[in-house]
Amino acid sequence: FIKTGREQLIYGTLRELPSNNALGGKLLTFKLNGQAVGTAITAGGTGNAILSFVPSASLPQGPVTLTVEFESSNGYRAATAQGKIIVIHGP
Repeated sequence: FIKTGREQLIYGTLRELPSNNALGGKLLTFKLNGQAVGTAITAGGTGNAILSFVPSASLPQGPVTLTVEFESSNGYRAATAQGKIIVIHGP
């Protein structure tokens, strides 16, 4: 879950298929309910990216769609992953 008005962290990982090798230095875009909330660069050894952001109180309370997107780059095809995350309003 994430709380509005407080700094939150969202993680994404980018790996090459079929080798499962981590892809570093690639830009991931994070969206909540289709609205971009930020971008982060993947780390070389892990392919992990971490976005720090403060969710707006304008997000609906309850489940929202989290989308992480990678645009095609240097021969790699675009990729998108989606899931649900719970938004909680309040302190």
